[in-house]
Amino acid sequence: GSWGYIDKTGKWVIPSQFYLCYEFKNGYTTAAKNNKWGIIDKTGVFIVPNQYYDVTNLYNGVLGACKTVSSKWQVVDMKGVPVSKNKFTKIKDFDDGLAPARDDSDMYGFISPKGDWVLKPKFTGAESFSEGLAAVEIDYVGWGFINKAGEVVIKAEYDRGGRFVNGYALMEKGNEYMYINKKGE
Repeated sequence: GSWGYIDKTGKWVIPSQFYLCYEFKNGYTTAAKNNKWGIIDKTGVFIVPNQYYDVTNLYNGVLGACKTVSSKWQVVDMKGVPVSKNKFTKIKDFDDGLAPARDDSDMYGFISPKGDWVLKPKFTGAESFSEGLAAVEIDYVGWGFINKAGEVVIKAEYDRGGRFVNGYALMEKGNEYMYINKKGE
């Protein structure tokens, strides 16, 4: 009924105590206790208190967070202080210096860790950058990839898009799954 962490030998490193938790990235992860989310370190201690309805990953001392199911998302520091006045209907994980964020018109763009728009909202869906590219959905028609300048570098012709890992992304088209490289091959 609860989650924790083990090492490669199966020994408990952080005892099971979380309602839900995810994989560590740069020494930290998101975790929930009592249905509230925060950020824990590798000892299981909340370094960002579990006081949020939802949070993103910790990135350079900031994270995306929302207090309640109906509240707006903001980029906050580790003490919960907003780093800008900008608010969003959703923020996803920061990676490669940017995070996908959704505006009031339900369109996604990308924001900086300061909460400023870097790529204006114009996508119907978006995932975090990985290896310099981000999967985006264009006009609810298909998924492709953009670079950090916002240029489409892999045509939006897939039903679902993944993240690049070691130069390949898992994609879905019709009833088929395939790995593509950064050229879209």
